[in-house]
Amino acid sequence: MHTAAVVEFQIRRRLPHFVMGFYLPGIACRIASWLQFWLDQTAVGDRAGLGITTVLTEIFLLEFSDAGMPKVSYMKAAELFVVVSFGFIFLALVESAIVYKATFWSVLREDKRELEKDVHLDKVIRYSETFKQTQPQDSWFVFKAINLRYKFQT
Repeated sequence: MHTAAVVEFQIRRRLPHFVMGFYLPGIACRIASWLQFWLDQTAVGDRAGLGITTVLTEIFLLEFSDAGMPKVSYMKAAELFVVVSFGFIFLALVESAIVYKATFWSVLREDKRELEKDVHLDKVIRYSETFKQTQPQDSWFVFKAINLRYKFQT
């Protein structure tokens, strides 16, 4: 005859607590990181501020996920979720920097073209002024060149 003690444990996960405290803020952070795609291309301060804030929030969420779970030697699903999300948010920040640089270079190219047009118009005006001295009936050409120069300067 053996005597035995039987112990029964009921373990329940606090899933609503973890969803409300971890997954919903993480999803809200990712949605907030998408806002930088709708910001103006030249608003680099706003885009960088939003991107850095979301990256730091993801780092905080990664630390939060570690604090509420037991220490194990493998990666948990919540950690994988945050690491992948961190990667996407970081890539959004990098994309924001690339868009700013591309916009900056395109504006420089456009300014260079306008400067070249202005130099060309100066040559046309000088030529037309010398032409005006020899041919007084072609004053319309000089007037048109001066008007074109005024349009490009404004």
